[in-house]
Amino acid sequence: MKRLMLVLLCALSACVTVPRYQEAKTQAVMIESDTEAGSGVVLNEHCVLTAAHVMGEAQDFAVLTSEEKRYEMHPLAKDDKADIGVICAKEDLHIAPVTFASHLPAQWDPVFTIGYPLQNRFVLTEGKWQENDLVTIPDAPGNSGGGVWDVDNHYIGFVDAIAIYDLKGAALIDFPHLTQIVDITDIMSFLNNNHIHFRK
Repeated sequence: MKRLMLVLLCALSACVTVPRYQEAKTQAVMIESDTEAGSGVVLNEHCVLTAAHVMGEAQDFAVLTSEEKRYEMHPLAKDDKADIGVICAKEDLHIAPVTFASHLPAQWDPVFTIGYPLQNRFVLTEGKWQENDLVTIPDAPGNSGGGVWDVDNHYIGFVDAIAIYDLKGAALIDFPHLTQIVDITDIMSFLNNNHIHFRK
């Protein structure tokens, strides 16, 4: 009887969590140019949101979706200081875009990201929101620009960099399990200033 109840609970849990991750997976994309590779999310019918440093100075990008569809994209807008960028395709992506959260999570609330670290596809990592735009999610090169979602599958920002501490010029200490993100506050300001549509 106990085993049956455990199996039933696992089945119910899977019913709750798998669709949430699956929706985020469809919104996650891999971005490649001649010089850079990274992650992003579908922002609207034609565009992808990512980190500006993933875009670099390239003018042509190949974007691969979860359905193995490849789109050619070009820069629409970029802010190097805020490290936010948008690239767009001429054709409709036919993918439901991310929904922006109405607020950031409370401290230690669970969050997750899906990206392309070291060009591995659809790597899911989970962690906790630590405030100050920090999450305890491990990341690696290729994760940059990858979406971060809360437990309700609402988009709260994207992976920007591994947290680094400077010992007064003597050394740099990195913490691979503490990741800096660019949150929706700065992203929405950038999008509104550039008149770029997104879903709330």
